[in-house]
Amino acid sequence: MSIIDNATTVIDSARKKIPGLSLWAMFVRTPMNFAKQWMEYFPVSGAANLIGSTRKKEQIAKMMIGSAAMYMGYQAAVEGKTTWGVPSDPDAKKTFLFFG
Repeated sequence: MSIIDNATTVIDSARKKIPGLSLWAMFVRTPMNFAKQWMEYFPVSGAANLIGSTRKKEQIAKMMIGSAAMYMGYQAAVEGKTTWGVPSDPDAKKTFLFFG
């Protein structure tokens, strides 16, 4: 995740050089760490991380956890248990949910 780490470093150094930016970009590390975790657990980028990983079993486990979480979210959406709106038209709902 060097791209995310590089972005964090650039923002941190800019905060120190540009007056007022420290108020705007006060909490940089927390969202960046969240993004790194999300990339590890997301199945597609997790597979990309598997290529250079020395802990392949751990990365596969993270991908499986991410896949399970995504499936549970998908299933909740299909069953109408989400707080965001899913189209009521059957064709639009099928397109919206891909496999619904």
